[in-house]
Amino acid sequence: MTTSQLFVFLLKFYIPAAWSILFRAVAFGYTSKRHVALGFGIYTAYVMIVPALLITLMGYGEYTHVASIVMTLGSMAVLIFSTDTVGKTIFLHLAQGGMITVMSVIINMARTLIGFSYNTLLIILAICSPILFFVGLHFWAKPMRFLVDNIKDSVGSLLVQPLFVLAVVTLIPIYPPQNFANHPVLCTLLMIAVEMAFFLYLYTMYRNLQCISTLSRDEARMELLSQEISSYQTYLDSARQSRHDLRHHDALLTEYLEHGDIDTALDYLRAHDSAITDGALKRFCAEPTVNAVLRIYELRATAAKIEFSAVAELPQTLPLDAPEIGCLFSNILENAVHAAENISGGFIKLTSKIDDGKLLVEMKNSVKCQTEFRGDLPVSQKPGGGTGTRSILATAKHHGGLARFSQEKTEFFTRVIIPLEK
Repeated sequence: MTTSQLFVFLLKFYIPAAWSILFRAVAFGYTSKRHVALGFGIYTAYVMIVPALLITLMGYGEYTHVASIVMTLGSMAVLIFSTDTVGKTIFLHLAQGGMITVMSVIINMARTLIGFSYNTLLIILAICSPILFFVGLHFWAKPMRFLVDNIKDSVGSLLVQPLFVLAVVTLIPIYPPQNFANHPVLCTLLMIAVEMAFFLYLYTMYRNLQCISTLSRDEARMELLSQEISSYQTYLDSARQSRHDLRHHDALLTEYLEHGDIDTALDYLRAHDSAITDGALKRFCAEPTVNAVLRIYELRATAAKIEFSAVAELPQTLPLDAPEIGCLFSNILENAVHAAENISGGFIKLTSKIDDGKLLVEMKNSVKCQTEFRGDLPVSQKPGGGTGTRSILATAKHHGGLARFSQEKTEFFTRVIIPLEK
């Protein structure tokens, strides 16, 4: 193999793998740009040196049997800039690397069947790799991020699956000898089938974990709502008891006043008023659903040591269904609590009112770091994140309104406007 042929062969592996490393950084985060550059540089040097030495020592034919393993080991340079643990980093990289494998084997099968040159192959790879990069960002990044954030201590056992897939895909074209040369289409289809089965397994696990996560959040919300209902029932019982005891209070006050004991009567009234005030439910607004939601999230914010304030100038009835208005405010507050928790001096400030026939809601809350936006929507790094934001936007649009999200330094803003009149 000449030097130029060797260089072309190395580029065949390097081009898609380089985009795979960039995908790992952009989709799943990195410690710093300097570390990304270092990891990328080390990987580039590895690709240009190690495979060339092995081809020289082993010969091109023998090297092809271990090429995928050699390149996979080199791609572990992502550990230099990864923000995840070693196990999670390897799992993420092997799993997302399956996209590159599927693309590469399809293009190589086309080259085998049609017979175009290696130079043409490089051009096709250079065109298809960035396309796959953006497709992966849109469809693959969020499920993978969700998976690694929810598998907790099972990463070691979960790694068996992508390692097994890597081994099978490596063995299919080379054992028995000349397997791929004699049956290129069959080998390619088998490799794609193995990778697609792995993707289906991961997607199924993602959907089930997402369902479990949603049910857990709903269960927590129902528990808070049960506490709110219990508090309301206690308040009603207390009010019923106070009404029953009212004649006794009147009789006692009459007794004090008839005997001219005005000071004692005043002291009694003050004590009774204090007892009533302490037992009353906090009232944020007249609308019962919004008031209940605000009480629930005030308790959550207090438990998380988040400063909570809300001003809601809303009437007792709104031309929106109770579940709809409840979900709107719950999603706004849920996002704010997630953003402000674990921040020293974290705060949540909600204001809402009716103005010119429109429901106006503004949430201002503290946020730890710069939020990434995709289009007009913030990209959540929380497991299963983003659902609440999309729900807020969908509710606003359903009523002909709008929702806007923005960040100014360490403050995040959610603004919703919904017309209440047709």
